[in-house]
Amino acid sequence: MLGVAEVINRRDGRPFSERDLKMFETFCNGVAVAVQNAQMHRELLHNQRVQQQLEMASAIQQGFLPRSFSLDNDRFEISAINLPASMVGGDFYDCIELQPGLYGITIGDVSGKGMPAALYMARLISDFRFESHQLEQPMPTMTTLNKMLAERSQRGMFVTMIYMVLDVHSGELRYVNGGHIPPIVYHRKGESLSKLDGSDGIPLGIQADARFVEARHSLRHDETILLFSDGLLDAKNSKGEKFTLAKIEKFVSGKWQMPHDLVTQLVEAVTNHAEEESQFDDITIMAIRWR
Repeated sequence: MLGVAEVINRRDGRPFSERDLKMFETFCNGVAVAVQNAQMHRELLHNQRVQQQLEMASAIQQGFLPRSFSLDNDRFEISAINLPASMVGGDFYDCIELQPGLYGITIGDVSGKGMPAALYMARLISDFRFESHQLEQPMPTMTTLNKMLAERSQRGMFVTMIYMVLDVHSGELRYVNGGHIPPIVYHRKGESLSKLDGSDGIPLGIQADARFVEARHSLRHDETILLFSDGLLDAKNSKGEKFTLAKIEKFVSGKWQMPHDLVTQLVEAVTNHAEEESQFDDITIMAIRWR
């Protein structure tokens, strides 16, 4: 109901007729259409403002993520992509120089989607860049971040995250996994495919005194590490079939030349798999290769 209109007493004192009723109904219908049009116009303007704000938020959020990577050793190649399920999301990745030849690399997935996850992610990226420069080591950095997130946790939000410190001259990789999907390690010459295990921890922001274990891996030439968020595995087609780990491994061991090619092929594959189905969760993929 948009409103109520009432007429009382004809000026000539006679009772209202059916003709009067028809005229009054026509008048009220016209007023109702005018009110509805005004409401729809106001709602349209509001939606346009919200859309513009979301587009700005998306651009700002993407600005947090590096678009290109420059390492001291040009034999290392890195490529990454972030595809939020909506305009903004909670997935993230980063690569920062801690000191000459030493780089901090991370990928993570904030619980939930949309604006709350995006705001959580933005604060976390800022904290990560500050703390990683202060501590430089994977385990103390993750321990500090976990404590900070647990202390200011809102509505049970948490984040799965991997933090790796890479020496681009020796190929030594030290890493801590906080509840994230283990990366895939592929060595082309040996045709070997494995998971980067050895560090199993709970997601950050759940338990303030949680302990994290640091593990190590010595990269070999022509070896690639693929990191991704669970949005890649959760992508479904119209039949409800998910994009499986076996499919991911197939592309990792397939024909591609550079990490960018691998990332692009995976994005195309998961898009083709989903067909017309909307993206369920944020998708982030990162590939690191030592040529």
